[in-house]
Amino acid sequence: LPCRSWDDNAGYRHHHRDNDDPRSIVEVTGADYDQVREVKARRQPARHMSKRDTATATIDIMQVNLKKLNITNYGDLGSGSLGECANNKLEAFYGGKPLALARYPNIGSDGKPQFLNIVKVINEGTEFQFSDARLAGVKNSSSMWLHGYWGQDWGDNYVRVVKLDASTSTLTVDTKTPPLYGFHNKARFYALNTLEFLDSPGEYYLERDSGTLYFTLPTGSDGAEDDTVTVSMQPTVMSLKNVSFLTLDNLD
Repeated sequence: LPCRSWDDNAGYRHHHRDNDDPRSIVEVTGADYDQVREVKARRQPARHMSKRDTATATIDIMQVNLKKLNITNYGDLGSGSLGECANNKLEAFYGGKPLALARYPNIGSDGKPQFLNIVKVINEGTEFQFSDARLAGVKNSSSMWLHGYWGQDWGDNYVRVVKLDASTSTLTVDTKTPPLYGFHNKARFYALNTLEFLDSPGEYYLERDSGTLYFTLPTGSDGAEDDTVTVSMQPTVMSLKNVSFLTLDNLD
């Protein structure tokens, strides 16, 4: 199963009728010569891209207007809970390499995630204080989400920010996306999905109102004309129903 992208909504489907005989085992294995990534995708060549005109950016930011290319299904970010992944967000790839949703703090130079910590819980379900000048200085937090391990290090979820008060370094989140196990002092988290966090190679941010996808080139990419930006719109990668005698292997 080499790396590929679907152009329909099906994804990979396997039903018990496809294989219900123990004498005929089905094995789905990723090809050794390539990393397998299964997405429903729309590719856009380099001619649709342009650099964002800004004097404040510390890195070149590319942009492409998806709405003008008749791409309007952007999926949704979701809160999720223990054992449940509710995120169905649009994902982006450049030159076949996956891009990461813009975040702060960034991934460290050692490849490990970096986090901030809650300083003081004001309301266990909706509000806490932090101590970080850059986060407090965000000018537009209307699309911001937080990902955190709020109560236990083995339980995480996403919460949507509804207010950032820079004067008190306070974050308030939507009651419809409550933190798993409630906010706790010293809990670790990071912020994501804000254009101001787009400052490292291989990141992206989607401005949903205009349909503009902003991204930075991955390390090692030079923006060559034969490179393409790809956006995924696949809610389900694999659908397995009442399946037996099926092995999935090497699908990183």
